[in-house]
Amino acid sequence: MIKVMLILWYLFVGGLWLLLLAMIFSDAFETPFKKIQKQTVIEGIIPALFITIIFWMIALIPNFIGAVIQWIISLFH
Repeated sequence: MIKVMLILWYLFVGGLWLLLLAMIFSDAFETPFKKIQKQTVIEGIIPALFITIIFWMIALIPNFIGAVIQWIISLFH
């Protein structure tokens, strides 16, 4: 059951991450492919990188909590 919850958690966080990335690059997607300016894409990459790192950390929080709980339990055994 815990693995199912983790998979759902990863899907939820990944969906939010993709939604935010689509919002960042929405200006580039609305213009025709030949008229996409490199500057708008480069300006979108920097916040996309930060958002990716933040969502990566959020997605891995349950793993860190589980590792801490296992470490605390192993101290008492």
